[in-house]
Amino acid sequence: MKKLGKSVMACLLACLLTMGSLCLTVSAEESGASKEDSTVSQTEENSETAEEREMRLEDSFVTNGQMNLDVVFVLDASGSMLKSDPNKVSLDAYSLFMDLLDETCGAGYVAFTHNIVESIEPVDMGDAKAVEKMKKQVTGLQYDPNGQTDISRALEKAKEMLTSDKLKKDGKKKVILLLTDGNTLVNQKDRSTAISKRELKNNLRDLSYLSIPVYSIGLNYDGKMNQKEVQEIAEATEGLAFEAKETSELLKIFSEIFGTIYDLQGKELELVDGKVNFSIDDSSVFSVSIIIKSTVPLEQMNPRVKDPDGKEVSLTGNQDVRVTSTNSYCMIKLFYPKDGEWEMTLDNVSAANCSVTQLDFYSIFVKQNINKEFRVGFPLTIEATIENGAGVVRDEDLLSVMKLTTVVTDGHESETVTLTRDGDRFVGTWTAKKAGGYYFKTHADAGRFKKTSTMHYAYSVYASDDELTNGQSDNDKGEDNSNQILMVLIVIAVAVVLVVAIIFIAVSIAKKKRREQEEKKQEPPAPPPEAPAPRPVPKAPPIETVKEEPKPVTFEFVDYKIVEHEDLEKLIKKGPEDAFHQKAEDYQSDVSLEALIKKGPDNAFAVGKDEESYDDDGDDEEDYEGELDEEYEDDEE
Repeated sequence: MKKLGKSVMACLLACLLTMGSLCLTVSAEESGASKEDSTVSQTEENSETAEEREMRLEDSFVTNGQMNLDVVFVLDASGSMLKSDPNKVSLDAYSLFMDLLDETCGAGYVAFTHNIVESIEPVDMGDAKAVEKMKKQVTGLQYDPNGQTDISRALEKAKEMLTSDKLKKDGKKKVILLLTDGNTLVNQKDRSTAISKRELKNNLRDLSYLSIPVYSIGLNYDGKMNQKEVQEIAEATEGLAFEAKETSELLKIFSEIFGTIYDLQGKELELVDGKVNFSIDDSSVFSVSIIIKSTVPLEQMNPRVKDPDGKEVSLTGNQDVRVTSTNSYCMIKLFYPKDGEWEMTLDNVSAANCSVTQLDFYSIFVKQNINKEFRVGFPLTIEATIENGAGVVRDEDLLSVMKLTTVVTDGHESETVTLTRDGDRFVGTWTAKKAGGYYFKTHADAGRFKKTSTMHYAYSVYASDDELTNGQSDNDKGEDNSNQILMVLIVIAVAVVLVVAIIFIAVSIAKKKRREQEEKKQEPPAPPPEAPAPRPVPKAPPIETVKEEPKPVTFEFVDYKIVEHEDLEKLIKKGPEDAFHQKAEDYQSDVSLEALIKKGPDNAFAVGKDEESYDDDGDDEEDYEGELDEEYEDDEE
């Protein structure tokens, strides 16, 4: 019975485990994707894709229509730059890029050979004094004729600047602009070309993970530049590579890089008889930069600007205008320009020695709005608006040319959804086919500029029965819930089989127990077992008793003799045979001597001492003899 009971318990336990596992499977199938869905679990986080990394980093960037950029310029100051850029046009190009930035940006600087020559931590572009100080330091850089080229060391320094505690959490994008005319070449005691190139791979991997692109510019004035290395640096960090055969191309390249970062397209303006016309298409333009590339000094050009109303705009002492210049260019930057046609007049220049470029920056951004949780099989509404610092943009001229699309991806596959305009907003729908996490990013293209929203994450789950009944078609129900129904049927079937098996086992046990009881009743009672015969006890041998006869009692009399005093003294001194070995003088009193005489020689010496010594003078002798005489007479009687 015990074995049978154990078997039944084991069977029941196995049944419970089976049913529990099936229930968990159905529960997981029904829930699909939760907030911690398996499709975006730790496994996928550990194997982060480039698109997911972009989402993770871009989600922390500030998107409010401003530039919000931290940039570090990395400039090759080795000896070969003395030949490739003798007029230091590259330094003017750096200065031009800084002039294009707004007050929400920061800029730093690293000059390198085989060592770091100079470096400045990124300063706030809103701090005019700090910016001017950095510009002077950059333009005052001296190339080292003995300097070699260690690009890896310079990029590592730039990476440290952009990932400092101050800049790590400022919510701005990070970029590096690298300009070099050669390839890695290091021959020092503690460093070689091989070491530098090995470290370069590690640094590029770190920059890629941090989503810090490197825009590399190769100055190939003599055709000896290692163009492959410049290209690999840009590709490894998802940046862009440029090649300049003349330093005059650097200003245009740096303008293109700025436009690439902010999805802007520069517009080349025509110079006719010293006049240039340019237009501001709508009121959403935050700033327009007119870049004049010429070697003619700003004072000789004497630029004059008129707004659409024909009113001349003051270029000095005007907070809405900024003018900067170097030996290679000058730039007029207008803030919050009025939309319409503008006119600029220049002296002493022509199309032969001057080129003019217009670069508009729009202080607008795309705001994307979607639910963070939605249902599989149900259309998800994607809504986006064009906004600036004042709120939603309602400029008809701007909105009419805007085209918005949303890219949806689960990290592996992507879909593009086109949004249509509905008043001041753009709307589209998308339906998830499976549960899981998805990333949404909306792009706006106005032709002359592009804007991109912050990437958002949302997750889809399977719909409940009520949602299916209220909002989903019969075909969708069957398609989305066929697996669920099948699993439910399997669980029910298994449960029925288990219940039947348990009942069968219980009935079998009850029948067997009843049969055993009936068999016990029919059998006669067994006779009691016979008691064993008692074992004989051996008799003990008879005990012989010996009768002892009593010994006769004999009495021994001691006869005391009367002796003289002197004889008694001799007797005491001599003592009985081997009775004692003490001197008579030890007996110190007559009482002790009398006790000795009375007891006899056998026990004569159980006496003690007295403090006084034995006195044998004649005074006591008579008294003692008299006492002895009296005791003797009594005995005779």
